[in-house]
Amino acid sequence: MRSPAPAAPAPVRVSDALAVAVWTATVFGFLEGVALSVSRLFPAVLAPYKVSLHALWIAPALDLPLFLLAAAGLLPLLGVIGRWRGARPLLITHGVFVFLGTVTVVTAPAVIHPIAATLLSLGVTAAWCRGLSGTERRLTDFLRRRLLWIPALLLAAWAGVAVYDKAREMWLFRHLPPAEADAPNVLLIVLDTVRRDSVGRPAERSLTPNLDRIAAGGVRFENAWVTSSWSLASQASILTGRYPHEHGADWPDFRLDDRYPTLAEFFSRRGYVTGAFSGNAAWVTPEYLGRGFLRFNAYLLEDLLRRTVHGRKLDRLLGEVGYHAAGRGKKAPTLNAEFLAFLDDYRSRPFFAYLCYMDVNQAFHDRRLNPGFRRRATRQEVIEAYEGGMRALDAEIARLFSELDRRRLLDRTLVVITSDHGESFGAEADDHDPPDHGTSLY
Repeated sequence: MRSPAPAAPAPVRVSDALAVAVWTATVFGFLEGVALSVSRLFPAVLAPYKVSLHALWIAPALDLPLFLLAAAGLLPLLGVIGRWRGARPLLITHGVFVFLGTVTVVTAPAVIHPIAATLLSLGVTAAWCRGLSGTERRLTDFLRRRLLWIPALLLAAWAGVAVYDKAREMWLFRHLPPAEADAPNVLLIVLDTVRRDSVGRPAERSLTPNLDRIAAGGVRFENAWVTSSWSLASQASILTGRYPHEHGADWPDFRLDDRYPTLAEFFSRRGYVTGAFSGNAAWVTPEYLGRGFLRFNAYLLEDLLRRTVHGRKLDRLLGEVGYHAAGRGKKAPTLNAEFLAFLDDYRSRPFFAYLCYMDVNQAFHDRRLNPGFRRRATRQEVIEAYEGGMRALDAEIARLFSELDRRRLLDRTLVVITSDHGESFGAEADDHDPPDHGTSLY
């Protein structure tokens, strides 16, 4: 008597694939967020450590739609595979998403070669499938019945990070020493990538009438030099009063030497509340320059999204089609609003505030790198975009000063305005080659 043929495995239901995709995206996305958060402790060249703890929920939130798209593409293939004798499409479904999740986690710190990451992920996937074999249906049913846990988990992660940030700030505030009764406020404004010849021009050619008016009412230092031609090294010098070879926040280590106190530490020890508000999410960040600051706002949601594993890929793709991140970022109105909200939160204390405006840098990079449907920008058009960014920033600084004056703060605030470095448009623009900054002291 002929033995009956083995029963064909049940087809993978849409709800099965979606449940596996959603849960693996959430679990491995959270692990990705942990990997990115730990990487913040070990800054290295081009590593994606410039994130906040909000990566713990942002990474899974981005992975979710991407894994769901992968599930939609996988389902037709599973239908074909299910016809093969001995195939186990549900186990394959688990294997595919465990592999995708593992690759995501091990590549998050950007310290392992892609081939090594792939081989490691294949090994983890094989071990997982071997252990899961025979119980994949039970696990899938368990996950499907608990899909409503996912939004609750993401909400809990978001709330937990928000509560931690607030609790940390409150703890630091409560441990400040008393401040002197007549202590003046100190506002330090850094105009990122602003050339010396952008300010103080004759009135008919002025890009900065408001800054020129402010300077006329104070002290202007004509013979002042930055210590480096790029942001981190220069702004670390501004905050420490040390040269880059002393403070250490320069290539290749980037780490600010603990021996030298920052201005934020100096003022916090005297009872000041200290806040930093940065439009430069690449270098003027808490990972590098956060010592001593009660509050340090640098990142937009976009910055955090594009530093996740899959966000990096999307960011490169957007850059190729004329949507480069260098032309975007936090603008002066947002930065001003963050600073003013900080003042509202701590009215009882003198403040030291550090404002880094990136608007000029963003303006000319946007014209140069993001042509869109326009032709490639000429050098003159890039210069005009630079100057347009300078005029817009000048107007925003005037609005900030007007608001501080309305609050009756200017009379008791020492304001310092400077730049961290300039920008060369190349010899064709009567500058020096090479163009840009960071490789030349011209």
